[in-house]
Amino acid sequence: MDRPDLRLQAREDLILRRNTKKMQPVIFCFWNHLRWWRRGPKGYRSLVTRSKRWKSSGQQVEMSRNKRWRVQVIILIWQHRRAPWRSIAGPNVFLSWNCRGLGRPRAVQELVCMVQTHRPKVVFLSETRQNQGFVENIKWQIGLRGCLAVNGIGKGGGIALFWDESVNVTIKSYNLRHIDAVITEQNQDPWRATFVYGEPKAQDRHLMWTLLRRIKQNTSDPWLMIRDFNEAMWQSEHLSQNRRSETQMREFRSVLSDCDLHDLGFHGIPWTYDNMQRGDRNVRKEEHIRYQRQQTMRYEEVWERESSLPEVIQSAWSDGNAITNLGDISAKMKNTMCKLSRWSKEKIGNVRKKIAALRDKLRECRSMGSLDSDVQVRQIKKELEELLHREEIWWKQRSRIMWLKEGDRNTRYFHLKASWRSRKNRKCNRENQNFCALKLDLSKAFDHVDWQFLDGVMERMGFCDKWRSWIMACVTSVQYNVRFNGHLLEPFSPTRGLRQGDPLSPYLFLLVADGLSNIIKSNESEGLIQPLKVCRRAPGISHLLFADDSLLFFKADTEQASRIRDVLQMYESSTGQLINPSKCSMLFSDFCPQQHQEDIKRILGVTNSSFEEKYLGLPTPEGRMKAGQFQPIKDRLSKRMSDWNEKYMSSGAKDVLIKSVAQALPTYTMGIFKMTDKFCEEVSQMIRNFWWGHEKGEKKVHWIAWEKITSPKIHGGLGFRDMKCFNQALLTKQAWRLITTPESLCARVLKAKYFPSGSLLDTAFPTVSLPTWKGVQYGLDLIKQGIIWRRWWHRKDDAEEVLKIRLLECQPDDFPAWHLEKSGLFTVKSACRLAWNLSNHGRSDASSSDAPSDRLPTWDNKRKRNIERQGICQICGSSVEDGFHATVACPRAKALREAIREIWHLPPENKFVNSGPDWLLLLLDGSNEEEKAHTLFTLWRAWHCRNEIIHGKEMSPIASSVNFLMNYEDCTLMTRQQPDDVKGKGPMFVETHIQRQLNEKQVSKWQTPPEGVAKLNVDAGFKPDTGETGAGIIIRECRGLVLLASCKKLPRCSSAMQAEALACLEGIRLATEWVNMPLILESDNASVVAKLNATNVSRADWSGIISDVKAAMLCLVQVQVHRIKRDSNKIAHALAQLVMGSGTNAVWRLCSPAEILDLLNQECNPLFSH
Repeated sequence: MDRPDLRLQAREDLILRRNTKKMQPVIFCFWNHLRWWRRGPKGYRSLVTRSKRWKSSGQQVEMSRNKRWRVQVIILIWQHRRAPWRSIAGPNVFLSWNCRGLGRPRAVQELVCMVQTHRPKVVFLSETRQNQGFVENIKWQIGLRGCLAVNGIGKGGGIALFWDESVNVTIKSYNLRHIDAVITEQNQDPWRATFVYGEPKAQDRHLMWTLLRRIKQNTSDPWLMIRDFNEAMWQSEHLSQNRRSETQMREFRSVLSDCDLHDLGFHGIPWTYDNMQRGDRNVRKEEHIRYQRQQTMRYEEVWERESSLPEVIQSAWSDGNAITNLGDISAKMKNTMCKLSRWSKEKIGNVRKKIAALRDKLRECRSMGSLDSDVQVRQIKKELEELLHREEIWWKQRSRIMWLKEGDRNTRYFHLKASWRSRKNRKCNRENQNFCALKLDLSKAFDHVDWQFLDGVMERMGFCDKWRSWIMACVTSVQYNVRFNGHLLEPFSPTRGLRQGDPLSPYLFLLVADGLSNIIKSNESEGLIQPLKVCRRAPGISHLLFADDSLLFFKADTEQASRIRDVLQMYESSTGQLINPSKCSMLFSDFCPQQHQEDIKRILGVTNSSFEEKYLGLPTPEGRMKAGQFQPIKDRLSKRMSDWNEKYMSSGAKDVLIKSVAQALPTYTMGIFKMTDKFCEEVSQMIRNFWWGHEKGEKKVHWIAWEKITSPKIHGGLGFRDMKCFNQALLTKQAWRLITTPESLCARVLKAKYFPSGSLLDTAFPTVSLPTWKGVQYGLDLIKQGIIWRRWWHRKDDAEEVLKIRLLECQPDDFPAWHLEKSGLFTVKSACRLAWNLSNHGRSDASSSDAPSDRLPTWDNKRKRNIERQGICQICGSSVEDGFHATVACPRAKALREAIREIWHLPPENKFVNSGPDWLLLLLDGSNEEEKAHTLFTLWRAWHCRNEIIHGKEMSPIASSVNFLMNYEDCTLMTRQQPDDVKGKGPMFVETHIQRQLNEKQVSKWQTPPEGVAKLNVDAGFKPDTGETGAGIIIRECRGLVLLASCKKLPRCSSAMQAEALACLEGIRLATEWVNMPLILESDNASVVAKLNATNVSRADWSGIISDVKAAMLCLVQVQVHRIKRDSNKIAHALAQLVMGSGTNAVWRLCSPAEILDLLNQECNPLFSH
């Protein structure tokens, strides 16, 4: 009996070595084989070693395909130049083959042929399917005298190992799935070899993983592992419609990591055959039964898949005479069915035979190395899907029971069928509204920019001649040199193109790309191109440009396709750009006829009829977003972490890598899509394992719960991101953009689609929607917790807070603001903090409290986790070692404190008391910053000394620890950043004491304004408890003469920024009334100055006052706003304190009060400056 069809798999047998100091290179061969289709698709790979001790003079890869048995044999011959392999006369070869049964003579002949061709020293066979005696007799035919054969179970299984007499093989263990041996060659060191045939059942593979871990623990020799494991490491190595289990692959990667096994790579064809067997269908062989009576002809629903069916029925019914009686009707129906039957045989034919033919064709393409991305393979798959769908319809119609029971009754089934017909009619109507999308690919976009066109665009846009000459000088001044035979030839200048990497080039290219946009808009306005609308109210979209990536949308007919072709030809001839049709791709609507698609692709010269899996770095959403579409992110993160050797990293280094790399990798995708809970948990698990690390294949203890580590630092955590909260915070940013920028194209399209008659915050959305909109909805759940509307809002309901609210004069419209930031603007950081607070709301105090916890790996904590049997301190042996004992109560820790007290000032010894879990907080309470730092340094050094003693190092003297702490403090002070540098972007080194004294002497002075300009200095006094506010204002001219001085009591305010903004408003009003000249406004409040100079809309609670100030500034000739230091604003500050003390309002014209005369003389008269 012939074998059944074979199914696609990525069968790459794993050749593994363990990386040890005694590692020696070996020479091996491996092969890829096929499995029965009933086993399902599986993928395999070979692991690559990263050991620098593996040296080779050359690699030779041989691959042969046995057409009879449909197997692949891949042989890697590794010849070495270093000892102890110098004595080897030729390369050693190890052959591994899944023979699928040795009972056939041809299988034995193939084995003999491979052995004679490659002359291996060791041969491993799996699935021999023969008894021990039969297999042992084969050793005489292949010429390998050593043999170990293991019987299988029943008619399956069976493994065998053959070796040459020149190799000494000692069998350590064996069973049905493995043979473990120690191999020793002449005058060489022994090494371990394990020959494996993995468990075919997924539920039993943990037994193989346990076996490998046990073998690893019992050997320290170099280790080579040959054969397959029936498992893949990454999803990308598995090519099938069904995705592999991530849990199984993760367990496989874990056992490889625990055993310290690494990949040696492979060469050859990684994929085998695919018969496109659908896993969700039971296929059976039809039995043709001959009936004595004539077979009745029936109407087939599958005929409706052909567009020519109505024409055939109309033609058949029109033939013959006119209808006069029921007999004529019966004759016409019979004639019509006969013609339909003949038409069906010609047009549709035997669906099952066509399916089998397409599967053979697809299998042939696979064997020639074609991938899924090839056009021919995609076309075959598309035709195969259509035929499978027709087969489904054919079988469904033959289940006659549904019509016999329910088809003729007025039941729910009848209404469902009527609804189906209604949907079918709507489908036909939609066929007239078919659209398509064209993705353009520009060939060397920057290199083909025409300079003359670029200059003409800038001239048309209104740039002046001088500016254009500057820009074109930067563009045309480029020169190139060619190095030929080591010598540079004469430079030459190009005639077109923009330099790659030049920061100016992307902006200039946008001017060129704007030409395409203008041409399309012109054709759209003339009605020559019909834009795409997602719904009736949505704006039309004809093109989207992302730098050199462009998407064009138009109606799917030949007329508009021809117009698009003319537009592109005009754009190419004008700008010098070249479009590569072979790399362009098109996407059609679901109901677009196949003939129309072919005509449009022919007109545009496009061959690709589908988009790539990724576009602009994001997965292309097709229906529901599945977890597998985010698998490349996890694979990339896992590969990154495998490159990091956490064993030699400090906690600080791992902290930086996790925050800046590991948790930043999925940021781009998480800002668009809602990730599944499983994805977030798996990413967090990978980060957890990297943070805690592993040693000798065993994972280390997780001393603190991950929820505690992901807490903010203010709550005692390390500030690691909770991936689920971070995902929601990023999606909240998208929702915030829709609220604050409703005029954007994205906001208008989504509003027309999902909330045409309401607002984003108060609309109930449908459950069925696109993946991107589901992400926006996920962000809306969080934004509703943090958004407020600025106008009458206040944080408390008491009268004092209400009195601090200032009513604006202009009464602007309400606007949304983010109350978690003082600026009112949304930030992902604050949203992530809000999401974390909401997710931790309701948890027990023990999991979210700020109290410190004893999580040091002391002997007592190890005893509690059943790691050690006793918790007594190993240094003093007097008491149980907990965190307090190890760092404070141990005699060696006490001796360190006594010695360091001679240099540093520490808290009194009677405060070092174990008062409970919060003993450290009580100890540091009441100490100054220097005492806190010295105390923590001392405790840290005591713990370090304790670890050195525990791990068998020589005990260091107390004096050396004291010297270390002193030097460490000096180094820390030199690299300590400024205390007020929250973001860590301050100077790396602090100023020395001498430099600080020199800077303090150079006190900032008030600078006189230019001639003809007045300078206005303002400052506000503010009492936070009562909200009382006062303003100090002074206006001086270029010689320092006072034009106006004022101190005025202002209305109550809720913040210092609001008070400063009111002081600026009062100063501008006084200047408008009394000063008729250009003005410079100076304030020492950076936030207010930044808001006055900003052009965007402010959303702070005092943003209305900023609007009033800007409106008042329009009444002056010219106003500049500057920020100055407090030392340069002493007079305005003195006037503000004057009104806060006396409570009186006063204005002085061309004079000043006596309280500020000394300050005026110091600032304006050089004689008083010293």
